Amino acid sequence: MWALLLCAIASSAGAKAAVEDQDGAAPEELLVQVQAQNQARMEQARKLAATGEALNLYAAAGLAPLSLDLQAGQLKPAPEAERWLLEAIAKGSDEPLIAATAVRRCLDGGDCAVEKAVATLQNEEGADAQLLLMRWAQTRGDQDGADKAKQHALDARRYGDQLPLIIRLLDAATSGMAWPVVQPQRALQWEQANNGLYAEHERVVTLFSIALAMWQPELKAALTLCPADGSDILPRQQCRNLLQRMADSDTMIIAKAGAQRLAGIEAQSESARNSAEYLRQLDWLFFRSAELLNNNDPAQKASTVEPQVYMRWFGEEGEIPAMRRLLQHRGEPLLPPAGWVVPPVPPSR
Repeated sequence: MWALLLCAIASSAGAKAAVEDQDGAAPEELLVQVQAQNQARMEQARKLAATGEALNLYAAAGLAPLSLDLQAGQLKPAPEAERWLLEAIAKGSDEPLIAATAVRRCLDGGDCAVEKAVATLQNEEGADAQLLLMRWAQTRGDQDGADKAKQHALDARRYGDQLPLIIRLLDAATSGMAWPVVQPQRALQWEQANNGLYAEHERVVTLFSIALAMWQPELKAALTLCPADGSDILPRQQCRNLLQRMADSDTMIIAKAGAQRLAGIEAQSESARNSAEYLRQLDWLFFRSAELLNNNDPAQKASTVEPQVYMRWFGEEGEIPAMRRLLQHRGEPLLPPAGWVVPPVPPSR
C-alpha cells in the first residue's frame, strides 16, 4: 500500500500539471488503452510461461490481467493465469515465495497439496513465514504445530519480506517489452513535464499495483499476537522482540506497524519515545521521497531519479533503503529537521 501510494503521490501532480487543461479522455479511448495494455501484458505473460521455469510461471500469473466476471460481479484471474500458478506451485514449492503462495491458497480454500511448500517454510527464519505456518496449523487443528511456529515467529531474528523479490521478478519480466501508449499527445505532454518516458511511468505504477496484490506480509497475525491494549496474551519481552523485528524491516508498512505497536505497548517508557521518533523519521523518508520523485523543476532535471530506476533500487535493496538512496542522491538529509511534522493532506477538488 505504501509502495503504491508513493508512486501515486509522485506521479499525480506531474500528470495533473500535464493534462489539467485538457478535457478528460472519452470512455471509448480509455477502454482502447486498457485493452491494448492488457493484450500486451498477456502476450508477455505467455512468453514467460513458455519457459516452464517456476518463478517465470509465478510472474506470468501475476502479470496476466484480471477479467470481469459479470455473473459473479467481481474480477477474477484468467484461466491461463490459474494454470500457470498451479504449475509454478507444482514445480517450485522449494522457493519460499511460491511456497507461501501455495499455503495461502490452501487457507483460502484452494488446493491443499502443500506438503513440500510447508517443508520449505519450516526452514525459513523470517517471522512472516512462521506466522503463516501458525495459521496453517491452526486450521488443521494441529495445536502443537501452531505453538511451535508461533514460538519461532516470536524468537525470529528478522521479520522477513517478499515484496522486493516480487518487484524484482515483475521488473525483470517486463523490462524488455514495449508498454503501449494509446494517447501519444498526452504522453508527450507528460514527458515534457517529467523526467522519463510516459510508458515507463505507466509500467512502474502498474507493476507496483500487481506486486501489492500478490504480497501478503502476515501483519494481521503478528499484531493479533501483540494487541495494542497491552493485554498479556504473550509475555511482554516476546512481543517486544517480534515488534522490534517488524520495526527493523526494510518495507515501510511493516516498519510503521511494528514501531506504532511498540510505542503503544510500552506506554510512557523511553522505548515508546524512541519508537515515536522513529515513526517521524519514517514519515520524513516517505513524504520527502514522494516530493523528490515528483520533481518538475527544470533546473534540477539532471538530478531527478526516474521511476524505473527507483523501482530497481526497491527490488534490489528494499523500500526504505531505496528511499534513503533517493534522498542521498539529491543531497537531502536522511533525518527530518527539528519540528518537522507530517504535512496535511490537501483537500480534494
